[in-house]
Amino acid sequence: MILGAGWVFQGCWKLIKPLINKVTADKIRFCQKSDLLQYFDAGDLPEYLGGTLKWTYQYPPAQLPQESFVPLDLDAHSANAAEPAES
Repeated sequence: MILGAGWVFQGCWKLIKPLINKVTADKIRFCQKSDLLQYFDAGDLPEYLGGTLKWTYQYPPAQLPQESFVPLDLDAHSANAAEPAES
């Protein structure tokens, strides 16, 4: 299911569809937000998609172990870069 695809994408799909297996191509549906209730129960769709599900996505920040952090000594790095390479 492809929600809210623009006319350019739908035009491209008309060119690509004949190249794809018919069984696979028949699984693709273009729809607008108002069409979703034909395919899904209102309780399964969040409110912003026209459903009744009160759900908000929350992304928890990654917690890295402190020992995985290795500070970079920029002064030592730039001093080594200024020295000519030995041959």
